[in-house]
Amino acid sequence: HESRGLGDVYKRQPSPKVTARGALTTLIAIAVLLVGVSFWAPWRSETASQDTPKTIAVLPFRNTGGDSEQRYLSDGVAIDLITALSQVSDLRVVAQGASFAYSLDRGDVREIARKLNADFVLEGGIRQIADGLRLTAALVDGGTGENLWAKQYNGNRNDLLAFQSEVLEELVRVLSVRLSRAERARLGIRGTTDIEAHDAYLRARELENLYTSETNYEAERLLKYAIQRDPSFALPYAHLSQIYSFRVENGWTGDRGGTIAAAFTAAETAVELDSDLPFAHFALGRLFTRSYAHDLPNAVERAKGELNTAVSLDENYVDGYVFLANVHIFDGEADKALPLVALAVDRNPVPPYWYALAEGMARYFLG
Repeated sequence: HESRGLGDVYKRQPSPKVTARGALTTLIAIAVLLVGVSFWAPWRSETASQDTPKTIAVLPFRNTGGDSEQRYLSDGVAIDLITALSQVSDLRVVAQGASFAYSLDRGDVREIARKLNADFVLEGGIRQIADGLRLTAALVDGGTGENLWAKQYNGNRNDLLAFQSEVLEELVRVLSVRLSRAERARLGIRGTTDIEAHDAYLRARELENLYTSETNYEAERLLKYAIQRDPSFALPYAHLSQIYSFRVENGWTGDRGGTIAAAFTAAETAVELDSDLPFAHFALGRLFTRSYAHDLPNAVERAKGELNTAVSLDENYVDGYVFLANVHIFDGEADKALPLVALAVDRNPVPPYWYALAEGMARYFLG
């Protein structure tokens, strides 16, 4: 859903600052760099593998109860784990868009790991019957297909957040991941201890991605319910800002000005509540890339600042890199966009079309 409305940023007229001479200089520099790399790479390759972070792919969890109404829960658990693991600098986490393209029902885990360039694969399932809950999780070696760790959790609906936290702690232990003090403090499913608020947030996130007027308004209702349950829960505010922005961009509101103002208020509230939440900064930065924000003071600088903060808080935030690349492109800084797109593609082995679009635009303006 973060790619929604990307075309909107293209309404801004580019003002390229890269001249033909500058483009030629850039190409010569790249050529020199490549020659240097051809000499440098062989002797460094022996040590590079020691410093390369482990890569893990979290597959969509199976909805083992079979009730389609509970699909939001199994997907939500997997997305929560992706988000939490992405905060660990000693890990690379395959982007959700890539890992959710596969499931163990559709192929051998070793083949999936190969396609996703993943060293490890996390898979699992969740079954809910009345108030009973069963969650299973297993970490698989992507090369051998061997189970490195597996566990089953049984309890009730109120235990879900505790189960997810246990899975995170076990993964860090099994993978021998190094955590900084700040990362250890942040590790966990972020946001709320209120299971009703968390459940409403997961339902709203699923509806938001369906991208229709009806689901947009229903997602708003659920997000507001989550906030009512826990006013300090930052994530619903960040998603509210996107809900309102989508509503304006698609003409789903008769109150354009009021909805735009509500979008900014929601995003700013999310940042105030949790300044370490990457998605809060992404949501606010995204608003400054919209056509309705172009007349705001320092809109481009604000967009760059918030998106830079998002990717600095989460090095695996691949969509954030490409959004930031687009802002640079249309601020006449196409040379700064290409490294960002390369980082995103490196972390997302199944990139969506708009990554290629960003690279194509950047190369066009570079001549």
